[in-house]
Amino acid sequence: MNRICVSPTAQRPVCGRAVFFRIIRRSVLRASLSIVFLAAAIPRSDGSTVYLDVDAGTEIVGHISVTDDSQIEGIVGQFDAKAGTSLAQAAATLGVDHFNWYQVVVWDPAPPPGGGGSVTTVPYVDPPPGGYDGQWGDRLPWYWDEYSLPGVQYDPTFQVSYNTKPDWLVFNDVPDMSGGSFDPGAMLDFGTWLVGVDQYGTFISFYGGFSWEATYDGVDTHYALTGELTAPPPDALYQNIIGGFMTASPIPEPAAILLIMFGLALLPRRRRASYIVAGKKAGQSPVSNGCFSLRLRMG
Repeated sequence: MNRICVSPTAQRPVCGRAVFFRIIRRSVLRASLSIVFLAAAIPRSDGSTVYLDVDAGTEIVGHISVTDDSQIEGIVGQFDAKAGTSLAQAAATLGVDHFNWYQVVVWDPAPPPGGGGSVTTVPYVDPPPGGYDGQWGDRLPWYWDEYSLPGVQYDPTFQVSYNTKPDWLVFNDVPDMSGGSFDPGAMLDFGTWLVGVDQYGTFISFYGGFSWEATYDGVDTHYALTGELTAPPPDALYQNIIGGFMTASPIPEPAAILLIMFGLALLPRRRRASYIVAGKKAGQSPVSNGCFSLRLRMG
């Protein structure tokens, strides 16, 4: 929803959510989705904090800690590497390159339009492919953007690189239900998992997470954690709803970019040299190889 970034010293601005749909209540559908979703959730008695260990077999590499502290407003949390270690060490132990989050909106009575005005229906990945209408997002199914595109306006505070600190990964969400889209009593249900990916953003593994909800009283939005998610998302909340996403970043790695540039630099020179040799053998003047171009499609 409204992704914001929290640094150790400051809270970033919240993005608005442009939704202009009348609520249609579908209690039966919400109940059926909740049954699938809550089967993986372990309820919390205090409803205010989730603390979940992340392990590699018998070794604990870190923990997920999340709160719905009303003083912060919203759901705020992080994945911390084990004390005395770094996030990079935790990733290496688990056999991944880095971490991100995967979030699903399990229930939303007024789904917002996706990027380019595309239609979203519950359950849907948050954010959907390409982001929301008016808010760019990449085309990988993870909460923080794994890449940006040249010439495309984006919010740098939504990049996973921005939200990855030396020993912790940020999570924060503050969906704003005011503005006329929701009736008093409306509710949003979410499931959020920690995910490990490779250097291209390709999925490797889930590591548990948490469920939460946002409710609207007609004036303000209220947030509450509802449980721990110790199992990966079921197919209904992952495999069956990620068809519109890419499986890897379309942006080459820096090393690959340098290799391409180096190859392009050598190519004209080698062509010119071959023409010169051919011209000398034929007793003719060297000729130019003309112009050529190579276009890289970035997505």
